[in-house]
Amino acid sequence: MKKLFLVMMALTATLILSSCKSIDMSTNQVGWSNYSSLATKDYDIVGIIYLESTETIRTSFLCINTTKTGSRITYSDLMKKAEEMGANDVINVRVDRKTESKSSPLDFITGSNKTYKYLCTATAIRYKEPASSGSSEGNDKVLEKENKEPAVKTIFTSEEY
Repeated sequence: MKKLFLVMMALTATLILSSCKSIDMSTNQVGWSNYSSLATKDYDIVGIIYLESTETIRTSFLCINTTKTGSRITYSDLMKKAEEMGANDVINVRVDRKTESKSSPLDFITGSNKTYKYLCTATAIRYKEPASSGSSEGNDKVLEKENKEPAVKTIFTSEEY
């Protein structure tokens, strides 16, 4: 009888200590994002940019020599394509990397060829009023609220240090 009682107590304690608890996933309700504001500018969508690139990495016996051919997709590639379309910036950039080679645990001994294919999509945009280059006036106008207060405030100044 004592054994049954001890088993029931252990089972009850286990169930109580390992009970389920639901987690509230509603984040940023009182987080830092409530205290910040984003600078926005009006823009027109020019089009969608599609880029592809392939990079091959060849590794020799015991990884003594590594040779890379091809390239990855860079921001300058996106901006070059956007300027060809008549845009002056890109948003919503997504780059996917697909591995088109097989690997084995002995690749470092035998050498390997790894091929990566990069696929990129982005939205090319043209600002309705581009910020003036060479002066900070354009940036200050972007970072103003409707009541003319700066959207970004300095927390510490040099006098406080």
